[in-house]
Amino acid sequence: MFRSTLSRDIRAPTLPELYTANVSTLPRPVTSGANADLRPAFVSLPAYAFDSFTGGNTNLKPEGSKTFTAGFVVQPRALKDRVQFSVDFYRIRVRDAIGAIGSSTIIQNCLGGGSAQASNPYCQLITFANNDLTNGAIVAVNGANANFAEFRTKGLDFAFSVQQPLNEVSANLPGRLSFTTQATHVIEYRASTDVSLLYPNGVNRAGQTGALFGGTAGLPSWSVNANLDYRVAKFDINAQVRYISQSHQNNALIGPVESGYSTTLFNSINNNIIPAVTYLNLGISYDLGRDGVRSEIYLTVNNVTDKDPPLPAINNNAYYDLLGRSYRVGVRFGF
Repeated sequence: MFRSTLSRDIRAPTLPELYTANVSTLPRPVTSGANADLRPAFVSLPAYAFDSFTGGNTNLKPEGSKTFTAGFVVQPRALKDRVQFSVDFYRIRVRDAIGAIGSSTIIQNCLGGGSAQASNPYCQLITFANNDLTNGAIVAVNGANANFAEFRTKGLDFAFSVQQPLNEVSANLPGRLSFTTQATHVIEYRASTDVSLLYPNGVNRAGQTGALFGGTAGLPSWSVNANLDYRVAKFDINAQVRYISQSHQNNALIGPVESGYSTTLFNSINNNIIPAVTYLNLGISYDLGRDGVRSEIYLTVNNVTDKDPPLPAINNNAYYDLLGRSYRVGVRFGF
């Protein structure tokens, strides 16, 4: 079976995004470090303070996105429809995404080349003294919510499943064995918030799971979930394996094992690698149901091998287990 979808989706701004009061950041930021005013009239002068505002924006409009997917499913009749395999390509693009930009990013992307341009959307967020883009000091930077961002991603989704009654293999084997796996390969993930003088096309954050050192959050290049389940009578035993491929702390930085690394470059880091991680979870349950009442008792052990998260442990816990081995016991009822 071949399948494809093309959709147009929207998200309206929330009440906090619209009506949060605009406030000035305290203490006031100064034009030093990342907030560098590199125009000739200021490059040799001492750093100076300016106002930076954050908050809601009643002029926000809904975000819009386009999603395209195409793929196929194979389910051979010769195998009694017990085996299924699918591959899908996806491409998603979000425009007019709602968010806020930090004052340092705004100033860098406006003045990083040593001049301000009225056509530069980042310069339009800066108020200059006397409206003079050449010799006017920065008076204020508007970091309130705006429809400024664009995100785009593409990749491949894979799925495979098989179910096998064991009595078809041997009459002495009871129960049913099931195996399912899903895998996602992210080819590209970019955000307009990463566009800068150094990266005019943004940064491809596919293969980045680090949460430190700034930048847009990324996605692992490969993530795989596999489940093996054995059910016999009222018992069910299952094992889950979760895999996250080797990733980077920040794809905008360069580590010692990558080309272009130099201790003299500001975008070099002494270790940019997050190793691949595999987790094992085990579970067992017993069906207590009778007379039409569904109920079961279960035990789950997560992170059986007690694997530590990649250092530093503040890494994105959407992918890495920060707790270590944990246990869960419970009872489920259904009527």
